[in-house]
Amino acid sequence: MSNLIIANITRRPTRTLVSILAVALGVVLVLTAVGVSHGLLNDAADRTKSMGADIIFQPTGASLLFALNTGTMPLKIVNELMKEPEVGLASPAMLYFSTKDFGLVFGIDQKTFNQFPGRLQIISGTDLVEKYDAVVDDTFAKVHKLKVGDLMDILGDQKFRVSGICRSGIAIVRVFVKLSTMQEVKGAPNQISMVFLKCKPGTATAQLFQTLRSGRFAGYTITKSEDIFSMMSANLPGLEEFTLTVVTTSALVSFLVVLLAMYTTILERTREIGILKSLGASRLFIVNAILKESLVICVLGILVGISLSFLARKLITMNFPTMQVDISTDWLLKAGLLGLVSGTLGALYPACKAARQDPVQALMYE
Repeated sequence: MSNLIIANITRRPTRTLVSILAVALGVVLVLTAVGVSHGLLNDAADRTKSMGADIIFQPTGASLLFALNTGTMPLKIVNELMKEPEVGLASPAMLYFSTKDFGLVFGIDQKTFNQFPGRLQIISGTDLVEKYDAVVDDTFAKVHKLKVGDLMDILGDQKFRVSGICRSGIAIVRVFVKLSTMQEVKGAPNQISMVFLKCKPGTATAQLFQTLRSGRFAGYTITKSEDIFSMMSANLPGLEEFTLTVVTTSALVSFLVVLLAMYTTILERTREIGILKSLGASRLFIVNAILKESLVICVLGILVGISLSFLARKLITMNFPTMQVDISTDWLLKAGLLGLVSGTLGALYPACKAARQDPVQALMYE
């Protein structure tokens, strides 16, 4: 039977190639679209956790998707938090979402911020010294072709001088300014967006978390660092719907193209099927032959799709360094299974139709 399957696949190379590419397209759509959305979340979560804080403390109703937050709280709350016996370090920050490059800018108190593991590691220039100084990470500097001393617009029309470039991947965002400057520009003196907390040595994160949640800070948004990714995923509007739409579209494309290709193939092979049945081939033999042919096409399509997905990831990261595409083993298996199932279902009706053909009528077909 294997020789028969190979002969059928190679008989119409163009149609076979189109079917393979259709399955591959579905795999690429799933891996790339899901990879980009999960990659951005993973990158944001990893950089947030790299700050080294055990707890992120935010105003009531705030989200870990910082760009969606507008609420603030008084700066004096930092002193109140430091009175808790389990708190070792506390660093306030104020955020601003820049619509010019769709990135976050953090106003920080550099003295306390640099006491955390995710401190600014300056590789060129200096820390924040002057009022309108800014520190950017090396990826941001590369994308925007910035060097120390350059001016840039990040907070409205206010010009900021790049005083330093820090190492990327360890800082929570890519652009930093002084907290006092951020407060002034936003017209929110003595206000902050969040506080990063680190436990005292020997204190468990869960203990501090429970103390804050059950005490006088119960109304605030309090998040443990290990829960960041799950909380971000839950708070991202439409993520599940987007993933479901991509998966459904991919499955539909693979299903329809394989269905059309195999149905056309059955029509062309009507006489051949009649000959096989006249020689004693059972319905099960015919169905197996068609399904195995579609299975070979699906496997080839999956392999091509995975290869193209990794190529797409490389091209995306080369042209957009701030974007991350996360192609996980979990989604590789899901995309492969999706291609197999949709392709097999697409071949099922043509296979059953071929098996039901009357051999006499099939031999009379022109």
